[in-house]
Amino acid sequence: MRCPHCGAKVDKRSTICIECGRRIDNKHAENIKKRPMFFTRLISFILPVFGFILYIIFRESDNEKAKVCFRWSIYGVITLLVVGVLFFFFWIYILINVIT
Repeated sequence: MRCPHCGAKVDKRSTICIECGRRIDNKHAENIKKRPMFFTRLISFILPVFGFILYIIFRESDNEKAKVCFRWSIYGVITLLVVGVLFFFFWIYILINVIT
């Protein structure tokens, strides 16, 4: 968990940040942590290559974020493949119906 005031890493059970000395409201800190993960998931899903790059970057420092980037990159690749196959069959269908 990170301190919502200074961003330093603190234990989940902590009520005071060791770095800045301010009180930590655990509910507030969890909400702060979830917001960047939403954008990380979105970027990893829309741009899977960028998600794989983020996975490599976060692999050493933040294992949880690395797993999220990898998982959503896989979701993005699968979605792109499914849409690509559907698009291909759609055009095959159109070509067959136009020719006949």
